Amino acid sequence: MLLKKSIALTLFWCMAVLFMALGTALYAAEVHEYEHYKFKHLDINDGISNNQVNTFLHDSQGFMWFGTGRGLDRFDGQNVKNFKHDLNDSTSIPFNNVKWLFEDFEKNIWAGTDFNHVVYQPDKDRFVNPGKHYKNTRIPLEGLLALFEDNEKNFWFINTYRG
Repeated sequence: MLLKKSIALTLFWCMAVLFMALGTALYAAEVHEYEHYKFKHLDINDGISNNQVNTFLHDSQGFMWFGTGRGLDRFDGQNVKNFKHDLNDSTSIPFNNVKWLFEDFEKNIWAGTDFNHVVYQPDKDRFVNPGKHYKNTRIPLEGLLALFEDNEKNFWFINTYRG
């Protein structure tokens, strides 16, 4: 009888140690999983065009975009590239007060202010005016305030004039 209790007690402690070791290993794996997240505070000293960020976007290429009152900024994890209006460059962003950002399924970055918008084409490193209507449709882009894209790649437009 004493031998059965001793075996049961030994089995109990082995199981307890096993569960504790398993729990510790799972906790360590979970903590390790989040170790690759880092937070970095950026401001004008790091190259951001303004400390007041109106909007931001993490694009599919891994860049962080910041729309400010003084331009559009792209952060690659190390460096900031500023995009500002240049009167002498027709491919520059036509405004500096960026209020919203959106990436379409073609990887273009749309940027807008209250009543103006532009499309940045990363493969050509230039900004273009998309025109008065979206591509070859009758969807008006005048007064565009925001864009959304659903899982089926349909665009949803919010504008001040036509809904």
